[in-house]
Amino acid sequence: MSSKNEHRHPTKKKLDFRQLNYPAEIRIKSPDRLDEVQVLATDLANLLDWFKNYYKKEVPEKDKEYLHLLNLIGEICIGLWRAKSKMVDSENGEPLEETRRALRPIDSTLDLLRQSGFEIKDRTNTPYVIGMLEKVITWENKEGLTSEVIIETIKPTIVYQEKVIKQGEIIVGVPPKA
Repeated sequence: MSSKNEHRHPTKKKLDFRQLNYPAEIRIKSPDRLDEVQVLATDLANLLDWFKNYYKKEVPEKDKEYLHLLNLIGEICIGLWRAKSKMVDSENGEPLEETRRALRPIDSTLDLLRQSGFEIKDRTNTPYVIGMLEKVITWENKEGLTSEVIIETIKPTIVYQEKVIKQGEIIVGVPPKA
């Protein structure tokens, strides 16, 4: 019976070593990798140019109206979020007694926006991670913290169908230096 190794194709590495058995004049030269690297470098440069120019393109007139409408809805989302945050007790999340009736239409409008694909991301009390979508307005030293935490959301991030419509603004608390 023949072994399994007889049917396998030799790897490139084995082929290169086998060439050492022959005199230098008749050896098969290994392929030149420099050409492949140059082709890959050119492809990468073209791709980077494409990305750089992609965001410089003029927006067609018909899309400007759509983008303006999305921007307007983003501002409405921020306004509703701010109104709701003033109507709710910040410690327990319960509606304030005097605003209970006014809060219902705001909640139903926010629910309608969520069902339509809008997300309002309030990051308060979550750990801060470098590279987050939100813009840091200020850093504050805060007692009792062991790591960087978002202590206040000034503006929430508004996302529509996984695309950022409005960038959020936050204040990050940092532990005091020893």
